[in-house]
Amino acid sequence: MNTPADVIVREGRVVSAHGPQIDVAIDVPWWSFTKTVIAAAALALVRDGLLVLDAPLAGEPYTLRQLLQHRAGLADYGGLATYHDAVACRADAWPASELLARTDADQLIYRPGEGWAYSNIGYLLVRRLIEAATGEDLGSALTRLVLQPLGIEGVRLAERREDLATVAMGETCDYDPR
Repeated sequence: MNTPADVIVREGRVVSAHGPQIDVAIDVPWWSFTKTVIAAAALALVRDGLLVLDAPLAGEPYTLRQLLQHRAGLADYGGLATYHDAVACRADAWPASELLARTDADQLIYRPGEGWAYSNIGYLLVRRLIEAATGEDLGSALTRLVLQPLGIEGVRLAERREDLATVAMGETCDYDPR
């Protein structure tokens, strides 16, 4: 029997890494494609008048648009050696408060709108905006605002390491999604 580590997805079909096509349903990670769905949900909330695209966020110098475009001036944890060390050791994901503290997230690396730097932290903030505007957890909000209207079924949000137990992770194993 093939386990998630024994299969790959090629041209939209699940195939065994060592043989012919197999006929199973298997979960695969979306990784950063999730940002596209988060952006679509945020824009749906702008459409519905629940979020504002171009006004500075409460107490912040950047806008939702700048967060979505990675132009808010926020740092990212990808440059931290301690982050890569934690991943290499398969440590539990840092809580959001620790992540923000370790990246010194209050200190912008440039003035909003005057540069570009990839920032997962920006999308963490967009997540919080979506959850606050809808009163729903992110998975429910994404389903209602984006996935259901598109007829996309079977998507689930991994919140804990255990949620990935049946996901085909390729070379990545024991990932903590928090």
